[in-house]
Amino acid sequence: MIKLHIMEKRNLPKTLTLITALLVCGVALGACGLPGSQQQLKQAMVQTAVADSLVATRAAGTLTAIIPSATSTPAPTTGSPATLTPTNTSLPNVTPTLAGVWLTLPQDTDCRAGPGWAYQRLVTITGGQLVEVMALDPAEDFYFIRDPNNFSQFCWIPLVYTTVTGNLSLLPVITPMVSPPAIVTVTGTPAALDFIARYERVVSCNGNYGIVLYVENTGSVIFRSIRVILTDNSVNRSYVHDSNIFRDTQTDECFLDLDNAHEDLQYGESSRVACVNSGQFNYNPAGHSFTARITMFHQDDRKGESVTKTITFTP
Repeated sequence: MIKLHIMEKRNLPKTLTLITALLVCGVALGACGLPGSQQQLKQAMVQTAVADSLVATRAAGTLTAIIPSATSTPAPTTGSPATLTPTNTSLPNVTPTLAGVWLTLPQDTDCRAGPGWAYQRLVTITGGQLVEVMALDPAEDFYFIRDPNNFSQFCWIPLVYTTVTGNLSLLPVITPMVSPPAIVTVTGTPAALDFIARYERVVSCNGNYGIVLYVENTGSVIFRSIRVILTDNSVNRSYVHDSNIFRDTQTDECFLDLDNAHEDLQYGESSRVACVNSGQFNYNPAGHSFTARITMFHQDDRKGESVTKTITFTP
């Protein structure tokens, strides 16, 4: 029994080798016995390759759809920039229109505290200025206006000196609250136009000389300009002084005292009048006999009512 078991172990590798050989032969014989088997195997292999190719192609298409292909952007063309030519566009012609009523003064005009010549003069408005009209007086002889140089001040000017733009019928009519000052009459005054005058002194500056006179309004008419004709009787020469203001010189006689000058002289007002610029002369008049013919005018530039006085003196 022992020997038999040992023999069985020894014969086992041979048996396995035999069985393997038989299987190989069987497979070979099967292949030889089936003439179409090789062709079928090749066909299966081709179909498998085609399927693999289709799968790969579809995957590639899917990837192409998901990931867009990059496209090249052409570089900008380098060249000179276009030159823009400005186009002049004409603006429409628009004429501005002032609301309200406005007037233009053809000449310098006194603006007064009330609608009448007897009221105090507040300011002289320069000719050519545009002035806003606020109201009329009941007689419609004066305009109540706003001072164009001081918007907080109002005063009256006569209608006769103006050119009006606007509808006057829209203006209110107002009666001034301030009455004109009473005209003071002085006993012995022969007329409303009157004044007194006298010689004051001689002034000199850089070899030029001038006569200074004193004048005072003693009548009821306001004076706004003056003319003095000085005649040196010793040498028979005459000199003319014209002015729309009444002014003296300063302490330095080469300068006019414009700070204390008077634009007009009302009743009781007085001023010194330096007959220079114009009216001066180039020699010392001391000891010479002079005659001064003095004319006072109601309006500027030696216009309107006037009165003349003559005085003599020796500096």
